[in-house]
Amino acid sequence: MLPKFKKLSLEKQLFLSFFSVSACLLVLSLGISLFYNVNRRKAEIDSLISGVAAYAASMDQVIHMLDSGYPDRETAAALDGLHENFPDLNVIAIYDRNLLRFYHTTRRESGESLINGEEQAVLSGSGPYITTGIGTHGTQRRAFHAVVGNDGAISGFVMASAFSTYIAEQSRQIFSVWGLLSEITTTSFSHFVEASMI
Repeated sequence: MLPKFKKLSLEKQLFLSFFSVSACLLVLSLGISLFYNVNRRKAEIDSLISGVAAYAASMDQVIHMLDSGYPDRETAAALDGLHENFPDLNVIAIYDRNLLRFYHTTRRESGESLINGEEQAVLSGSGPYITTGIGTHGTQRRAFHAVVGNDGAISGFVMASAFSTYIAEQSRQIFSVWGLLSEITTTSFSHFVEASMI
């Protein structure tokens, strides 16, 4: 291919060189954009689950439910409504200090969330945090937030989570768009070069 390139006029050589560099820069910029988009999407989901956990922990109904020691239908309905407003959110669960579960989103859809000591920090007074845990439907990104009772003591915690498989699927969609654009760019470039060499 190089001997053919050298036989081209100077104008065609310059044009092909410029077009080659432009195509490489385009693919490179798409790759950088992909990297930032995937990381931005993960950060958005972390921000969402953290925000929902904080909001649920501050709800008067949730505080009252844990203080009274009994699950409440109205509170469950309010939390169901909260869950429905965020399609990226998979699970909301509320536990008291003794790990008695007072609320969990429909387990038919979200499966069972297994707590394996991740809650100890929040029950000991830690600030909100995010971990990766396991449920019956696979790994989850989980946000923990303490619920402070009317007496000022920690009465339990809220866990809000998104499935890691859901986050991976979002990343796969971004990757597939990047792959398609890269393929179109390289295919167009190779056809253009072949046509120019004739």
